[in-house]
Amino acid sequence: MKVRVGLLQPFRSRIGKRSIEVEAKKGNVASVLETLCTVHPEVKGDIMPEGSVGADVCVVLNGTPLASDRPYAKVKVSGSDDLLIFLPVSGG
Repeated sequence: MKVRVGLLQPFRSRIGKRSIEVEAKKGNVASVLETLCTVHPEVKGDIMPEGSVGADVCVVLNGTPLASDRPYAKVKVSGSDDLLIFLPVSGG
């Protein structure tokens, strides 16, 4: 099933789109992010720097932020879901 993934910076500028549809092969958030990194390797270093989803990646599913310590493989998705990914911004 395909899931819509909204892209904020830096992913938007690297991929060149505001959103894309990504195949969720296993029906969970982790599989969406893994597929995204396979199709667009230019974002893999930020999303999966050591082979698993990095703690710095912010993931929002249908408007609800997911805790970074929650196993994304256990968070189910369906074809009607919207996922948003971005990196947090800090500064002052």
